Amino acid sequence: MQFGPPDWPAAANLTPHETGLGDWSYDDFERALTQGVSKDGRVLQEPMKGIVPAAKSMLPTERKALWTYLRTLPPVAANKG
Repeated sequence: MQFGPPDWPAAANLTPHETGLGDWSYDDFERALTQGVSKDGRVLQEPMKGIVPAAKSMLPTERKALWTYLRTLPPVAANKG
């Protein structure tokens, strides 16, 4: 099942696997959410870039709770195609 326009890139791996958020810190994650910039300095693409205004309006404890939840997911390798 696919959501969004077919030309959108594949969803990012948000699990703590090395192909996802495995080596990200909370600060990296918060920067991506609130500034739309990835750990390596790339500007996030839609639809992730579109969440920045909503993420900025979240309380810091809400962003931290989201990060804490994502860290509990089983590490899963990114699907490369």
